[in-house]
Formats: sequence, structure tokens, C-alpha cells
Amino acid sequence: MGGFSCGTEAGTRAGTDATTGRGSGRADRRAAAGAAGRTAGRGPAHRGRVYATSTLDLPRTPVLLALTFGALLMAVLIPLSGSLVDRQGARRMYMVGMAPFGLSVFPAFWLFHSTGIWGFAAAIALTLGVVHASFYGAQGTLFASLFPAEVRYTGMSVVYQLSGAYASGITPLLMTTFLALGHGAPWIACGYLAATAVVSV
Repeated sequence: MGGFSCGTEAGTRAGTDATTGRGSGRADRRAAAGAAGRTAGRGPAHRGRVYATSTLDLPRTPVLLALTFGALLMAVLIPLSGSLVDRQGARRMYMVGMAPFGLSVFPAFWLFHSTGIWGFAAAIALTLGVVHASFYGAQGTLFASLFPAEVRYTGMSVVYQLSGAYASGITPLLMTTFLALGHGAPWIACGYLAATAVVSV
């Protein structure tokens, strides 16, 4: 990627040392760190939907309604999260949100597994509506701060596209494999999702 320089004057300035490539290496490492930080963004919401409808045989329409409510709640709370970022800092708010994400995975899937559609709805409202909003509001500011202004747009694009490719791309396959290894029980898959929270911080 050449530190996102793309042969431009701005990229050369951001690289700081075109001969040694030290600036390029910094940009590439920051992109990798940002992509790792987005790993947990693919949390139990989508995986929970598949698990609820295919493994638990919960009715599809109530499941989708619960997800819609969780998404609307997240949309309401993200601006509040953003305002807290302005006061507390993006890194702190990201950590504050990521810790409960990791801790909520096992309880969320226990609710999916044990209490039917109402438990699923409550777990989605908590994990998607509240927990995701708490760290999602900090992501843009946090990841933008990884890159100097000259390469920020390209750096953010790499972070989002790279994380989308490997996190969204392989997670469904991994979750299916973990569910098969657990004979339908979600706990191995939950361990993987909790581990993504550790990677993200």
C-alpha cells in the first residue's frame, strides 16, 4: 500500500521518509490496528438472528421486529454516545463500550437459548441498542485519529473495507463451524465473539 501515498505529494509528506518507508510502515500498522478494532462490530445481533431462526426455530417476524427495535434504539443512542466522546475522549468511550460487549455475549445467547422470543428481544435491545451504540459512536473519531490529515480518507477506507472483508466475510463460516462443534449449543461461538472484544481493544 506504500502507506497510502499513491504517488501524490500529500502522500509523500505523510510518508515522512520515502527512502526508508518508515512513515509508510506507520500508516500500514495503523490501518491494521483500526481494522482489528472493528472486529467486534460484527457482534451477536446478526449471528443471533441466524441462530434464533435456524437453530432455535423462533418465528422470523418477531425476530426481525426485535432487531428493528434494537436498531432504532441504537440510532437514538449513538448521538448521545458521540456527545460523550466530545467530553470523555474517543478512546475512553470505546473501551467503556467494548468491555460490556465482551461481557454481554454469554448472557445474551443464554437469553436466546432459554427464554424464547421475549428473551431474544431483551438481549438484542441491550447488546445492539445500548452496548453497540456506546462504542459505535466513538469509532469514527477514534479511527480517524489514527491517520494524519493527508492520508486520513484513504486510511479510514482501508480500515472499514479490510475489517468488512475478514470480519464479516469469515465470521459466518466460523460461527457455523463453532455451532456444529457444539452440537447446536452456542458457547464455543460465544467464546469467539468475546475474544473479538479483546482483539478490538
